[in-house]
Amino acid sequence: TAAGADAEAIDTVTQALIHDNATSMSMDLALFCLTTLWVLARKSDENKRKIIFEDSTFDAIIEAMQIYRERSAEIQTRACGVLWSLSMDPNDRKHVAQGGGCDAILNAMLVHMD
Repeated sequence: TAAGADAEAIDTVTQALIHDNATSMSMDLALFCLTTLWVLARKSDENKRKIIFEDSTFDAIIEAMQIYRERSAEIQTRACGVLWSLSMDPNDRKHVAQGGGCDAILNAMLVHMD
């Protein structure tokens, strides 16, 4: 099913992002992972909730924003897009905020104001 394929894609991309955050810190891989998560988040509310609540995906997004905070405005922009998509449902907004999403967005804006 499409939902099963999306869930598997989220899991695969999450593991790649977690591994990249901990080891190689490749901007290209991080950008690919965040782009994929953004696309998947926009597809369905089920995907959004999986990204927020399962498999450390949300934490990996925040961690990538911290790692690349000063190194890549493009990664910050993409990650902010993911967080924006995750915040579309009013019931999910508090989880995004409590998980560090607001702080991560503000930090990205402060570092890349120009």
